[in-house]
Amino acid sequence: INECASSPCVKGRCQDNIGKYTCICDSGMTGVHCDQDVNECSVRNGGCDGTCHNQYSGYYCTCPESKDLDADNHTCIDPCKVQTSSLLDTMTENLTVFQSYSIISKCQAVSSLAKPHMKWFRASIASNCSSVARWTASVQDNYFYIEKRDICFHFGLQRCALTSPIKVKHCRGYNVYKVDSLSACYLNFCGRIQDNCDSSPCINGDCIVTKSGYECRCRPGFHGIHCEVDACSLNPCHQGRCSVAKSGNYNCQCNPGYTGRHCETAVCYTKPRSCLDLIKSKNSALSNGYYQIYDDPSCQMGDTTTQGLLVYCDFESEPGYAWTLIESFSRNNAQVSYINKGFPYSAGFNADSPRQHWKAYRMTLTQMRQVYHADRQLTIKPMWRATCNFNPAASSKHFTSTDYLRGLFDILNILKYNSFGECFLVDSVSIRGFGCQRCMVPLWAGHDVHLHIDSSRQCCARHFYNSLESEDNFGYYHPYNTAFSCTSTYSSTTNWWIGGKIHDGES
Repeated sequence: INECASSPCVKGRCQDNIGKYTCICDSGMTGVHCDQDVNECSVRNGGCDGTCHNQYSGYYCTCPESKDLDADNHTCIDPCKVQTSSLLDTMTENLTVFQSYSIISKCQAVSSLAKPHMKWFRASIASNCSSVARWTASVQDNYFYIEKRDICFHFGLQRCALTSPIKVKHCRGYNVYKVDSLSACYLNFCGRIQDNCDSSPCINGDCIVTKSGYECRCRPGFHGIHCEVDACSLNPCHQGRCSVAKSGNYNCQCNPGYTGRHCETAVCYTKPRSCLDLIKSKNSALSNGYYQIYDDPSCQMGDTTTQGLLVYCDFESEPGYAWTLIESFSRNNAQVSYINKGFPYSAGFNADSPRQHWKAYRMTLTQMRQVYHADRQLTIKPMWRATCNFNPAASSKHFTSTDYLRGLFDILNILKYNSFGECFLVDSVSIRGFGCQRCMVPLWAGHDVHLHIDSSRQCCARHFYNSLESEDNFGYYHPYNTAFSCTSTYSSTTNWWIGGKIHDGES
């Protein structure tokens, strides 16, 4: 049954589980069904310098009338106090049709490469730009407010060829104007068409006088009519800040959680997701021990700085294999409700701290699935196994070889199995020294029944000698046999793992 079929998550993604569903909410939403708005403004004013406005599934910042919202959409700046670029204002002659067309085509080419956001410019333009545009009316001597106006670009025509919104503020002795990159380029031609280099028009290059005026020879890493376009103009750093080096190339300083030449890769995608993933990525021998693995689904949801999960890895007990411990419990704890369940119903028990809890440890089903899906991508045959009395401190003979179970996920997915007494082909099984390779065994699992073998059942053409009546092995233990090493004493442990071969094709 698809528990998500009714689309219960209002603003989020539905994750289907057995008998239930979980809503993973979009940013700004919370609640069981992702139908409750998070008031971001209640925490540190949403990070806003000015006023924070909460809205459904998000928020936004505004600034006082004397300040402008910066490109980060949080910081309020005074445009009179920030570094601005100056616009020329020396042109007095009328434009020819050819000049108008040349200005439009050049500026459109430049603006397609420039960054799209608006920028503040400084100028003292009165009426001497009338050949290009009708400038906004002069700002009154008010040093406190930013005014919104429109600018009309007519290029010598009797009507506006286009209009553009503009913000204006009067500073002491000059005005500042906020326009987009295309409008700024048009206004730059308020300077004389034939400049002859006396206004140093080449921003990042050398100006060369020509018969028709001038041309700019750009320094390495820059291009454009006035060498105004640099290596960072195409925004090469996907998740980071771009800076131009002396050589003209660019460097990317990545935001937290990202890496790569262009900050294009979330760090969590480069970290191991299972013990098999860990040893394959290292491509060298590793010792048994505790390692951090990382949650790939969290990375896909945008949580690029997700914390790692501490797990125990076994690389030594079976050469050529790598195993992630998903559960370990003592005979004394076998009946604990969090332990005595089929794996599809696992809610976890001490799931974040296996180091101290070998006698009562179990991952959540989500964590088990993470390990399985990681191994599914890394090996042709992802496997599961059960061992008895695994000793992480031992230098050899880590577990009792007379009691062992190993199978393939392609034949039996233990994370989904919920049935009694069905026979399955396993890769290897041994109970009290009686066992076989690639043979059939009956398995039981349910909501309140841990996955196990009943070795007393003479079915599946397999018989384990000297079994007690209804003897359970590798879990459940109703009843248990002290001759079986997982239950020989009250502190004996049963250990379940997910893993596989490090190199497919090896025997």
